[in-house]
Amino acid sequence: RFFSQEQSAFYELRHEVGSDTFTGFQEGVGDLRDGRVSGTTVEWKLGDFTFKGRVEDKGFSIAELDVRGARNTRVGVFTGTREPDASCWTVHPGFDLRGKDVESMSADDLDSVKRRVQRLGCSGFVVSQGTAYIKQFGRPLTADDLKLSDESAACFYLYTPQDVGLGPVFTCDSQEMQDIGCEKHVLQPPAEADCE
Repeated sequence: RFFSQEQSAFYELRHEVGSDTFTGFQEGVGDLRDGRVSGTTVEWKLGDFTFKGRVEDKGFSIAELDVRGARNTRVGVFTGTREPDASCWTVHPGFDLRGKDVESMSADDLDSVKRRVQRLGCSGFVVSQGTAYIKQFGRPLTADDLKLSDESAACFYLYTPQDVGLGPVFTCDSQEMQDIGCEKHVLQPPAEADCE
């Protein structure tokens, strides 16, 4: 769930891998209609609104999300990024993966670091002395691959992605979206999906 200061909206899409359709709902509003997938293009209807966009970054972002209202009036065109799925992350205090740094960034906002890891397709990151060091291993990483760190304050965040299919979580910010009552969108995989 995502909240803006004035509005909030929660969408859930249910998609079977290989299917060209999906179902879902917006919490507090109703069921989505006519959910379709064609390549990287997704589209659906909700009330008098139609949504059409392009999924990118292995399902972690959406571009050119065109929202139209009654009489095909354009509400706006938006972009969004997937929010970190807490069920795909495990925390390992005192551990690291030496020599596999891809890049580093401030660890002030761990959700931003998690989004960056997901977009890069990396294995996780270690936080040490206020800096996040993003790691890539070349194959799916497990907790057994981690080594005890020389620095006891180090903490490794291991990312174990699921097959996201059409399940990205998107945040679309704009005044136009606030005006129609949905500043932020959440599109999630089915509840039974498991990262382990």
